[in-house]
Amino acid sequence: MTTMTTVASGPPSSSDPKRRARLPSPFVQGVAAPFRGFGYMWRHKGLWRFGVWPAIVNTLISLALLALVVLGLWRLHSWWEPPFVTGWVADVIEVIVGIFLTIIALAVAVLLWAILHGTLCGHFYSKLAAEVERRLGLDESQINEVPMTKQLVDVLRDLGLMGLVFVGLFALQLIPILGALLGVPLVLYFQYLILGRDFLDHPLSLRGARWHQKRRFIARHRTNVLGLGFVVSLIAFIPIVSAVLLTTAVTGSVLLHRRLAAEDEANGWDWRSL
Repeated sequence: MTTMTTVASGPPSSSDPKRRARLPSPFVQGVAAPFRGFGYMWRHKGLWRFGVWPAIVNTLISLALLALVVLGLWRLHSWWEPPFVTGWVADVIEVIVGIFLTIIALAVAVLLWAILHGTLCGHFYSKLAAEVERRLGLDESQINEVPMTKQLVDVLRDLGLMGLVFVGLFALQLIPILGALLGVPLVLYFQYLILGRDFLDHPLSLRGARWHQKRRFIARHRTNVLGLGFVVSLIAFIPIVSAVLLTTAVTGSVLLHRRLAAEDEANGWDWRSL
């Protein structure tokens, strides 16, 4: 007599070495989230109705900030000249400073975009995330709709955090050479971390996660979060493309959270117990 064994379906444990070998790196998983979300929404076209308003608002925000960045850099370039030096040395310094200022300006613009984007689009993205969770089988009793006042508090908290970060980075620039070398990588690091965290906040908030629980989950999966923030920062200012992929990034964040939560559970870790 033949005995059949039924194996429970679900994401295999990330503690399995063979499974780890097949999975993309955590950073790539984060980068892939908007595209996985696009594939899911392509198969569930009814979800696109939640993205119409955010798409319009995001396009307007992106165009306005991009214009401000271009105008600001042009005015700054026409005004600033390297002091005390002339000739090719001045040209080299001007190029280096120009690159540094461009990266800083773009980073500041992306973070300002995140604030406006979170304030004006967060409510609709939260509804999209909730609908995706329902279609993935999350029980209605476990879904906590996030009120707009709570979203506004989160945006203000992000604003305060970003203010502290940039004050610290500005102070760092007072250190000759070292300040310039460390300034750009640190700006990009915090930019990617904040953007990735903002998108993963949707599935965590829907489950009623408290601030310290979110912080521990983000810290545990920091590389995934950085990958997600990296790709979001790349597409944020691309008209039309950003309107679509930022919407699918919300769906992709839900899918990414489910994968990470399943791996945590398999490894005996649960943010709810924190």
